[in-house]
Amino acid sequence: DAGIPVVIATSQAIRDSVATELSARFYQALAAGVPLGSAFADATSAVQAALTGDLPKGTYADSHPHPPGVGQESWPWDLKTAPGAEEDFRRWSLPGVAQDLLFGLPSLPAMDLPRSPFKHLAPFAREDAPVFFGRGREIRKLYEEVTRPDGDPVVLLFGPTGAGKSSLLRAGLLPRLEATHEVHYLPRDRALGLAGTLARALGDEDAGAAWRRREETAGKPLTVILDQAEEAWTRPLAPGGEVEGFAAVLRTLFAVRETRPKGRLVLGFRKEWLAEVLQLLDAEKLPRAFQALIEVNHLDRDAIEEAVRGPASSERLRGQYGLEVDPELPALIAGDLIEQRAATIAPILQILLTQMWTAAKAGQPASPRFTLDLYESLKRRGLLLDDFLDQKLRELRGRPETVDSGLVLDLLFFHTTPLGTAETRSAAEVAERYRHIPEIPKLVKQCQDLYLLAEGGQEGEAKESHDSTTRLAHDTLAPLVRRRFESSDLPGQRAQRILQQRAEEWTGGRTGETLGEHDLARVEEGKDGMRARTPDEERLVAASQRRVAESRIQVERRRRQRRLLQLAAVVAVALILGAASLSLWQWQQARAAEERARDRAYAALGNNLEEDHQTEAALVALEVRQPDSTPTAESLLHKALSDSVQITTLTGHTAAVQAASFSPDGTRVVTASYDQTARIWNAATGQPIATLRHTAAVQAASFSPDGTRVVTASDDKTARVWNATTGQPIAILTGHTGPVWAASFSPDGGQVVTASLDQTVRIWNAATGQLIATFTGQTGPVFAASFSPDGTRVMAVPVDQPPRIWATGRPIALTGHTGAVFAASFSPDGTRVVTASLDKTARIWNAATGQPIATLTGHTDGVEAASFSPDGTRVVTTSRDKTARIWNAATGQPIATLIGHTDGVEAASFSPDGTRVVTASEDRTSRIWNAATGQTIAILTGHTAEVSAASFSPDGTRVVTASLDNTARIWSAAPEYVQGLIRARTALCLPVPFRRNTLGEDQREAERHEKACQACMPKFFALLKGVPRGDAQAYITAWRAYRGCFDDAW
Repeated sequence: DAGIPVVIATSQAIRDSVATELSARFYQALAAGVPLGSAFADATSAVQAALTGDLPKGTYADSHPHPPGVGQESWPWDLKTAPGAEEDFRRWSLPGVAQDLLFGLPSLPAMDLPRSPFKHLAPFAREDAPVFFGRGREIRKLYEEVTRPDGDPVVLLFGPTGAGKSSLLRAGLLPRLEATHEVHYLPRDRALGLAGTLARALGDEDAGAAWRRREETAGKPLTVILDQAEEAWTRPLAPGGEVEGFAAVLRTLFAVRETRPKGRLVLGFRKEWLAEVLQLLDAEKLPRAFQALIEVNHLDRDAIEEAVRGPASSERLRGQYGLEVDPELPALIAGDLIEQRAATIAPILQILLTQMWTAAKAGQPASPRFTLDLYESLKRRGLLLDDFLDQKLRELRGRPETVDSGLVLDLLFFHTTPLGTAETRSAAEVAERYRHIPEIPKLVKQCQDLYLLAEGGQEGEAKESHDSTTRLAHDTLAPLVRRRFESSDLPGQRAQRILQQRAEEWTGGRTGETLGEHDLARVEEGKDGMRARTPDEERLVAASQRRVAESRIQVERRRRQRRLLQLAAVVAVALILGAASLSLWQWQQARAAEERARDRAYAALGNNLEEDHQTEAALVALEVRQPDSTPTAESLLHKALSDSVQITTLTGHTAAVQAASFSPDGTRVVTASYDQTARIWNAATGQPIATLRHTAAVQAASFSPDGTRVVTASDDKTARVWNATTGQPIAILTGHTGPVWAASFSPDGGQVVTASLDQTVRIWNAATGQLIATFTGQTGPVFAASFSPDGTRVMAVPVDQPPRIWATGRPIALTGHTGAVFAASFSPDGTRVVTASLDKTARIWNAATGQPIATLTGHTDGVEAASFSPDGTRVVTTSRDKTARIWNAATGQPIATLIGHTDGVEAASFSPDGTRVVTASEDRTSRIWNAATGQTIAILTGHTAEVSAASFSPDGTRVVTASLDNTARIWSAAPEYVQGLIRARTALCLPVPFRRNTLGEDQREAERHEKACQACMPKFFALLKGVPRGDAQAYITAWRAYRGCFDDAW
């Protein structure tokens, strides 16, 4: 009636001592945070227990004996609640009213505040207790259960991975128990197991006796916290029996109620193993009350808000950290994180708060403030653990080779378990796994600095003094790392998968199938991005290397055999021609004297040929050629003619030559070879000037615009800039994590652009080697990259995406091809781009907008290369269809088809004046063509393997070719000289019968020709005597003199 919701009262006169005891116990329970109803019930039980045998008489005052009508067992006090208020006020408590879940619990012991109020992903330890917020409810439950006088001897704390169980035990419970308990926090030691870990703390004697003696010595209960107990099931000691051994220890400690220790054993473990732990307790018949099972769930809204505002919640904390928090911020963060129910909230919150603290301190070191704007800016970077992992991997880009090779991912994976939890590894284990990588300790330290790894073990875990340990920074990272590792296509993971698939056949000393050349290359490429190979894997790789080498030798042998067969065919043709000549000679016996005179003329011609003038050999062969000449005879003609225009062969490389080009002044040539070198040569003499050494195949080499430097690109993941005179290195461009396949100077020579199989394009300072920019976004290897003519843009050619033009901001993608793009190049004025594609087309694009201008259609197989003419009006393309084609660059219409090669055409380029085109083919030849008519001018024959590159000298008088036969060659390309060789076939002194029967001349014409030839040929030979092979001007002078004489004689 008075409006009071709850009343505790009696109508009897109570003995003072009893009333005092009841009041004291009731208020002590309230002060400890016990709800009102429970506090009254507990106080009542305690007083009644003390009055055993004297109840209820002993409760009444002596002056007021037991009142009549009151039952002998009745209790004089009662708790009455107003209707409707029963449940609310029975649960009423002081912590709830004070909005402090720790109200009434012992204060923390005196300790210094940590340097930072936030821990990133590191677990909270005892010394972090003053800044451990958000788990007040769980701390209270744990404390109450551990200190409950009649509580269970074993308290179970469980929850999902990453919920913060260990932090709750170490920073929440442990320091609050220290005043009244001796406390030991013991993570399970992997080497000792649960029973061994406990025995190490108690001593080797009987566990129960040791525990009780410790309590007697200390004068207070001993509480042991045994964490990570689930590992007894997930990673049991070998050869087994760990759970059974631990059960025996529990039986010794707690089976007999009278001899149990006063303290508690707290077991911490993952929720998935609750059933196994309960089964263990039940098997030992240990008490198991519901309240002794405490679950740690994900942080709720109130807990998140408490964690956000906690470091600014007291004068001491504000004085230490100076932190202010916008009032609306805790609720906003809580709302956002609650929406991420799939994620583990605690680690995400710690990452976020640490990042906010770092940013706020950077902005205002003396008075950092958590503002809404600051939160929103960090929120845009992502709130999930996947985002955190991405950010940290990006921060490791200071050593990009460790990220892009897969090494960092392998290292993190090594710190996980198959069950998707964090693993602890010793420094010795890490060093052994990565024994082939000396820099691994530095990488481990970097991962620790970025909170990806933490210093190993936990407080209390046994460690060898000489060997530190590391552990994944948080359990919740483990499944993310494992998922990335298993789906990774980085070189290290590719190599490891290849080895694992094949090495099974090589285990136990067995011998299985070797790796193919492609897989072997992948394994070698990924060596520095994975663990060290096992002995069986090393045997597999070594056998595969031998097999690939033997295969290459066999290929070379087959090539040589084909060459021998061709030579044999040439000899056979010569024998046939010789037999035919003999028959003809026999048929003309009647004219023996005349024939003997002509034979002497042939002998004279032979003497001249021995003086290394192959021109005449070429012309004789062309003269006697029949319409049905065999391919071998045709190749003989080509060889003779090409020998006559070859100036020199650049010999010295020991593997295929991939590229060759002239210096800007035409005096030198640079070559790139798979023998791990590039070389600079004197273009006049063919003598080497300098050897530029890499540690793997060299894919490209070219001069700077001023000719003073050379840049090279190599499979050893570097590009290098060299002094072109001395061959000394100027700068090593390191940073790529895959082979570098292209490198070239900017038009002003100040920068270098590189393209790599690591999916990036990079720009470097050519003088210092410093990285200027990295272009990412490609999802596959980048084969080529080059500057625009004005140096303001870069074009990249990824293998599985459209070519891209980069200037600033987003790249322009040239989208339209339906197959892989092999090559791309700018027009001379930089306004257009031409691309070559596997889809059998080339395309011309607007370089500013990326819009298509023309599609060059006509090839019947993939287009290998495309480039503009010097004036930009035409384009030349090459194809696997064995042709090259010249197109109108404005309309896309074909101008000429260059037909003659017998295998795919690899490369083509215009001469500096645009009148000729040179091509390089897999048919082992290079050809010079008339760019207007498409007619062959010269066939450059002599290479014994595929010709990979061909280009003109700056003055257009020479051509350099590169071949897989380990050589490069320089040829004369002076137009008048080459044309003179072709025309000279009519000038040789062949017998009249040959001229009549082969050329169809009548007797009179043949005799006149022979007579003029006999009169003039000596002058031709005399002018060529002592002239070096390939001296174009000398041949031209001799040819002009001969033609003048011949015309006069005719």
